[in-house]
Amino acid sequence: MEAASLARWTLCFLLLSLAGVITQLVSKVFVAALLHSRSPGPIVRVGDHSAFFIGYLSGPMNTERRECIRKNCIPALKFLIGQPTENLNQRVSTGQGQLATAWEQNVSNNLTTEARMYGDILPVPYRDLYRDLGDKTLALLQHGKSLGVRNVVKIDDDQCPNVTTLEGIARTTKPDCARYLGGILWNGTEYKAMKGPDNQTVPYIGGPLYVLSAALVRAILDDDPADTVWWFPYGTSSEDKVTGQWFEHAKRRHPELNFSREKTGHLSIRVEGGTGKGFKS
Repeated sequence: MEAASLARWTLCFLLLSLAGVITQLVSKVFVAALLHSRSPGPIVRVGDHSAFFIGYLSGPMNTERRECIRKNCIPALKFLIGQPTENLNQRVSTGQGQLATAWEQNVSNNLTTEARMYGDILPVPYRDLYRDLGDKTLALLQHGKSLGVRNVVKIDDDQCPNVTTLEGIARTTKPDCARYLGGILWNGTEYKAMKGPDNQTVPYIGGPLYVLSAALVRAILDDDPADTVWWFPYGTSSEDKVTGQWFEHAKRRHPELNFSREKTGHLSIRVEGGTGKGFKS
């Protein structure tokens, strides 16, 4: 009788121990999956390589949009935000001792608090004006290049990136590929507003998200920085048109690279009011 009781207790002990081991394994797998899906950094990792820097062009007052992105998109990313600028319709003065407006000071303080709280804001030292979105896009490319990633992504702050599609792009991009991908391919002749001050048009990628490979980013930034930075003679307030112009300039200077302008679907999903979800299709 005592032997049977001891056997039962031994069996119970072994089963409980086994259950504990299984619970620990399941917990580790769950935590690993959670960390993978909610990576806190700005780089989407594909395998062991830093494949992407994904940067949001966000306005100083788009607080609710950023909250929605943080809650719903996979993974957490970086928001590029410039200096808050109040339009007073006044001539620019050269007088000394000028102060920012009360609104500009207040918004700047709020942004500083938000940046310290979340750690996902990349401040850019330009006035945040719609007509100067080309400058913010240039800052995005420069930051991506400094990280050494293989692709740089521009995305609007009402979208979640489709990580699965981006991973597929990363797997098919070779070092000598100067790829330029996005959801809408314009010829550049559809509307009058697509012409630059030089009266020239170029095909370009439009839409809320587009991708530039590292080879293309280097070609844009390194060879003729004056032409890239001072884009006013050929650009417009549409930053995607400016990017298309950079692509054309780089293509002329680098015949050794394989340039491609590609229409690609399923790159992102729109999120509104906290109801959207970042996704892997």
